Amino acid sequence: MQRSCAALACKQLRGSHTFSALAGALNDIHTEFNIREKIVRTTTDNGSNFLKAFRVYGQTDENNNPEPAGEGDGEEDDGGQNDDDNEEEESGQGVEFVDAGALLDKDDYLEYQLPKHHRCACHLLNLVSTVDASKAEVNPLYKRLSRFTPVELAFLAEYAKTMSPVAKALDVLQEETSVQMGWLVPTITLLRTKLQHLHVASKFCEPLIAALLSGLEKRFGEMLADPEMIAAAILVPKFKTCWTSDDNILKLGLDYIRSHLDCQTENHVSEGSQSSEEEDFFSSLKRTGPLETTQQLDTYLGCPGDTVQVLKSIPAVCQLSLKLNTALPASAACERLFSVAGLIFRPRRACIGSKNFENQLLLRLNKAYW
Repeated sequence: MQRSCAALACKQLRGSHTFSALAGALNDIHTEFNIREKIVRTTTDNGSNFLKAFRVYGQTDENNNPEPAGEGDGEEDDGGQNDDDNEEEESGQGVEFVDAGALLDKDDYLEYQLPKHHRCACHLLNLVSTVDASKAEVNPLYKRLSRFTPVELAFLAEYAKTMSPVAKALDVLQEETSVQMGWLVPTITLLRTKLQHLHVASKFCEPLIAALLSGLEKRFGEMLADPEMIAAAILVPKFKTCWTSDDNILKLGLDYIRSHLDCQTENHVSEGSQSSEEEDFFSSLKRTGPLETTQQLDTYLGCPGDTVQVLKSIPAVCQLSLKLNTALPASAACERLFSVAGLIFRPRRACIGSKNFENQLLLRLNKAYW
């Protein structure tokens, strides 16, 4: 129940960093380490090339299939069946020429298979605190006070007090070993609540708080209503159901957990008792029913402990928690990789080869394993 982290690759991409080039590089790494079926979610920054790569080649929430894109609208080829007839036709008749190379190069967007995608929460919060916060300056009074003259110390103090919860939320979400995906929804929910409380007593920063709340809704609204994200939060013993008083939100997460606990139990039984079912006529009576899975969830929610040790005594809940909370809510770990890479790739090593550079970087980042 303790997170382990490792760097797998730092590849050089030649040419333009297009969405298909990124998808191909990620697909190659997943194949090389045989982890394609093990990845539950990939967290990246909000670059347009990354977003398009996962939008085109990634799984969707509905049916876990890549989005249908780039479907051809050309005429069907007859497979060469009428070649003999065509030779007998007069050259004066209209002839349609088809570029065979274009047909061969046609991309049906099924070449790569990428997992579900998650946008970096820290990057989104940075956008909220900069891009969205700047919209507060449409208020002329706020804009005038925000120009920071010595007589406006009260404004500066209130501004710092307003931005403090945002900074703390960033610190929480960019952790690597002690934070799981289930921390995201409670952190943003609590941040929103703190800003709403500050809004009541604010004298100068009301436009700023309104802009921040609007930015949180714009960038995190879908995540805060995602049943999988809510379920991940509930399955973190530190939070369970105490992080919100909205019964509708909790119901979304609890319904998701119950349905997936039932599916998980059925899959486990079918895999573990295939051979015995052929011999034991009464094997179906041994299967775990919906009541037992509900009891496991109730046992977990009623347990007073708030450490990961609570999960070990409830195997089905533990397995689902591991599945939903393996991914990280932010891509700060990759940013740290780039910082270490900068220490290696110094001016005196400008001629180092890409493979040599990658090996040195991975040796330094994964020194705990050798």
